[in-house]
Amino acid sequence: MIVYWAYALLVVPWIEPPADLHPEEAITEEARLGANGAVDVPLRELQSLFPPGSWELKNPKILESDRATLLLQEYHNHNDGSVEIHPCTIVFRDETQPLRQSVILEAPGGALLQFDQPLDINHAKIGRLVKGQLIGPVTIRSDWKEPGPEDDLLITTRDIQLTEKTIFHPAAG
Repeated sequence: MIVYWAYALLVVPWIEPPADLHPEEAITEEARLGANGAVDVPLRELQSLFPPGSWELKNPKILESDRATLLLQEYHNHNDGSVEIHPCTIVFRDETQPLRQSVILEAPGGALLQFDQPLDINHAKIGRLVKGQLIGPVTIRSDWKEPGPEDDLLITTRDIQLTEKTIFHPAAG
């Protein structure tokens, strides 16, 4: 036992390199989040849809259904079963199409959504959308089929309504 402790205290410091006492300087924020498990597979898949530095790439809460991905930072469940979300981005995708052709709804002002069952972030559970409203300015965009902007979708509006199958502006009927 004495030989082991003598080896550990006297020989090992000469053989092993010294520990870096300031590892945070060598690790980027993204690497740190990844090491903590915060950068997960769904976020890595969606990174190409958002510009660098956007809030969607800064550790959002991500909920997925079979047809859409909901990204948010904060939420509040209401007694009537609706949920208030701030900010809100919804990515609608068709699994048969390339990811870049997804239709993206961005509502930095948030949303008030009603699902057929309560939103449960702890179990990453999202029900079927019954109705909702995207609050404030809204951008709807997609890269469509051809590379380049010629056939891209870009709509800017505000305060739009959602149902399971439609997106509309209240003034349009």
